[in-house]
Amino acid sequence: MALPRLERSAGWDVAKGENTFTDYRTSYQMNFRRGENPLVAEIEEKIAEYTNTPVVNGEDMQVLMYRTGQHYKTHWDYFDPRFPQNQQVLQRGGQRIMTFMVFLNEVDNGGETHFPRVPNEDKTDSLKIKPKTGRAIIWWNVNEQGNIDTDTLHEGLDPQNGSIKFIITRWIREGVFI
Repeated sequence: MALPRLERSAGWDVAKGENTFTDYRTSYQMNFRRGENPLVAEIEEKIAEYTNTPVVNGEDMQVLMYRTGQHYKTHWDYFDPRFPQNQQVLQRGGQRIMTFMVFLNEVDNGGETHFPRVPNEDKTDSLKIKPKTGRAIIWWNVNEQGNIDTDTLHEGLDPQNGSIKFIITRWIREGVFI
């Protein structure tokens, strides 16, 4: 359902307060509107149940495709309230408090989601999560006090050797997303 609707991904430019196309984010994406079809509604319900958040707090579900050489360089999913240009997006349901991401396929080489400020299990390197079909990763973009968590810095690494990576992302807002 997503393939015919994929378009080049844009990234949020905090200085301009708008989405822009740059080499910082080179994937392709599309968004399913909330409840657009029964499958989307079912996935949204499962995410809401798993995260213990209302469906209406979720942004439109995004499907992303990364081909070899495509990436999303280090970024945060929250909107830093210190930047006046972010106020317009924060008015649409508040902060992005949580990110819910699902890998839709396995990638043999590359394609990890990398958290450079989070140590891996043996504390020898930073955390890289390998794409595996159905693997979900969830993280809070804010701490217990509701303040942005800068340790959530992450990047989407490019798949290697002709591989393609597909993921679903749904951001959960602190209030109803409009």
